[in-house]
Amino acid sequence: MASNSQHDQFFTEIVESSSDDNNMNIDESSDDNLEIIQTLSFYPRTLNPEISHYTHPKSDDWVRNILFNYDETRFRRTLRMNKSIFFALVNQIQNHSVFHSNANNIQTDIQIQLAVTLFRLGSLSTIWAISSQFGIAEGTVHLFMDRVTTAIRSLRSKYIKWPQGDYKKEVHKGFQQMQEFSLVIGAIDGSHIPFLQAPDRINKDVYFSRKHHYGIHLQGVVDHKGLFINYDIGWPASVHDAKVFQNSNIYKQSTTFFEGEEYLLGDSAYPLLPFIITPFKVPNGSQKQQQINYNIKHSKTRVVVEQAFGRLKARFLFLRAMKVRDPPKGVEIIETALIIHNFIEKNGDIWGQMGYNDDKIEIQPEEDSELVNQMLDESNLIQKEYAKVKRQNLLELVS
Repeated sequence: MASNSQHDQFFTEIVESSSDDNNMNIDESSDDNLEIIQTLSFYPRTLNPEISHYTHPKSDDWVRNILFNYDETRFRRTLRMNKSIFFALVNQIQNHSVFHSNANNIQTDIQIQLAVTLFRLGSLSTIWAISSQFGIAEGTVHLFMDRVTTAIRSLRSKYIKWPQGDYKKEVHKGFQQMQEFSLVIGAIDGSHIPFLQAPDRINKDVYFSRKHHYGIHLQGVVDHKGLFINYDIGWPASVHDAKVFQNSNIYKQSTTFFEGEEYLLGDSAYPLLPFIITPFKVPNGSQKQQQINYNIKHSKTRVVVEQAFGRLKARFLFLRAMKVRDPPKGVEIIETALIIHNFIEKNGDIWGQMGYNDDKIEIQPEEDSELVNQMLDESNLIQKEYAKVKRQNLLELVS
């Protein structure tokens, strides 16, 4: 076994080499030293009590002198957007009161606070690794992220908009050009956002999904381009899509969202209603082939929402395994990511999915039918019958 002095010397050498400018980059090869440091940092308390309060050296040289001098490709890979959009986002949030306290201490530059937040959202790095990369304390990472999420979430009404006026006409036209479905206002689906660990809740088991991980549910509605126009976040991952939908504002206040014959496209996890048109579960009868063709076209149109979830999680890797244990905090982070997603894509920066498949919620047919039927009380049966007629008309239109 190595002596305490040998351990201390090795630990110090690793820290010093890690803080060198040449090593402070985002390449995967730099993660090795970070993992070694993180592992060794737990040992001094037992091996050598004299260095139990060792504070690792900090340097903000990388963020101040290197990060913003990256070429466009490396900058985008690091902060998940190009430079012009990054500074445009800084301009959007810089006047928020959260960055202008009355305290005597001057806050860190907003662009650095935003960079820390985006770095965390766009990577699977630990708080420890991020604090080392940016030369700040671990608590400061949380502080910066809290400020930025507060500022970003204040932009919701500006960047999450239900289609109206000319925008609505554009959405209708966009969906119709895909596979001939007319008057579609959006596509709806649900996705699980997993937690890395069980949430800090007494009833934590309700957050455990059939995918065998803890998480929360995100219901999203997107336009023809994959921009989110409505969302509902926070239900435990064990809750069925249909129940989330039943409790959403779109369902409860449908008359305020849909005009005339407008509707959403949804998969079989959702009920067939006049304002949400689903595929035929089991094509049969004399129109079996037409129903199959309809289902294919329905899927090719509705896939835009699955692709949107895929791009969201490919850009913001944090959403693949959130390192938070407080569900409300998770909701705030997800909402922040959705707003940034829209801001970036509205500015023309579309993130490739890079082979990533969204964590699609699988629905068992028998459970699907049972839960959906629970939603259809007598007052909804008339709507159900009308929706069947509406879907039949669409079948004739697109076949």
